[in-house]
Amino acid sequence: MSDYRSAMDAPIEIRATRPGSPEAASWVYPDQVDSTRERLIEQGYTVTSVTSHRNGD
Repeated sequence: MSDYRSAMDAPIEIRATRPGSPEAASWVYPDQVDSTRERLIEQGYTVTSVTSHRNGD
C-alpha cells in the first residue's frame, strides 16, 4: 500500500488574496487545511474560501 497522495486527488481548495498579487489557490487534504491557512496568513494573504470538492459531499 502506498502513502503517495497526488495533488490532483487533493479534495479541498483554499483560495487567498493579497494586495499586489494574483489570487492564490492551493489544493490540500483535510489534515493540511489549518497549516496551509496559517502559512498563507503569515505570508500576508487573506483566505477567501475553503471549498471541499470530494465526490459525494
